[in-house]
Order: sequence, then structure tokens, then C-alpha cells
Amino acid sequence: FLFGLFPVGFLSAEKQEITYRALARMVATTPNEDSKGYLQWDMKHSIRKNINYYRSSWLTILEPGDYFVYSRVTFSKSHVKEPLTSWVKMRKTEKEEEKVMMAASCSLSDSASSPQLCTASQGDLISLERGDQLSVWVPDLSLVNYKDGATVFGMYKL
Repeated sequence: FLFGLFPVGFLSAEKQEITYRALARMVATTPNEDSKGYLQWDMKHSIRKNINYYRSSWLTILEPGDYFVYSRVTFSKSHVKEPLTSWVKMRKTEKEEEKVMMAASCSLSDSASSPQLCTASQGDLISLERGDQLSVWVPDLSLVNYKDGATVFGMYKL
């Protein structure tokens, strides 16, 4: 009875289109010695869609637009002289100067009586162009906690 009152329509196969928003969620892995402070990513436990991966540390934008970019770096040791800080850096090409897009810090207490962790979290809306590359840098990679997804970096296109 109701079917006669309301038209029932179906989309043709040409109009049924699945699109994936550009996104990445990268899980840190213990870096090799030549990473120069840049976090490296465990590709078995990371997710990428419409974002390229370059030289173990950098994500390359394929689709221009506004992205929410975030990082969470967990530190398991403190540094005597330096604050525990992470930076999200961007560059246009491998040869161009890097620009700091975000920075976050945290601190551990001076008490050595129990194991401690602190997490430097950051997130921001960033307009990105095709070819822009982003990575996370810390002054001392040996202070980072690499266990169970404690340190991640990601983005998604809005």
C-alpha cells in the first residue's frame, strides 16, 4: 500500500561512489641510529589512506585542504638539562627549511622512587597543500616510550 504512494529509487552503479577521506594514524617504533631526532613509524600497526609515507618518518599530503593534525609523545625518562618536548615539523620538499607547526612539553618529577611517564599531546587545524610533508621531532629519541601505542602521530582531512 505505501509503496504506491512513495517512489522507491536506486542509485545506478556509476553514482555509487565510495570516497575515503585522507587520514593517517602512525604508531612509533624504536628508531634506527640515523633518524636524527625524527620519530619513525611501525607500518604494521599504522593506518594511512590517501597520505604517502616517506623515508620512515615523514607523511606526505596528496590532497590539499584543512587537516586536524595531532601527536602524542610519551616520555619514560627525563633529561637533566632539556625539557621533554616534541615538535610537529613541516617542509615543502626534502631540501627546504622545516617549519615548526606545533610544540608540546611535559615534565617528570625529580623523584626516582617509582617509574614515571609524561605525555606531550598537541593538536591543531592546519591548511596543507599537495606535497607538504610532516613529521614529529624530539631532541632525544632515547627518552621516548615506544610501548603499546604510547607514542602516535596522525591527521585527518576535514
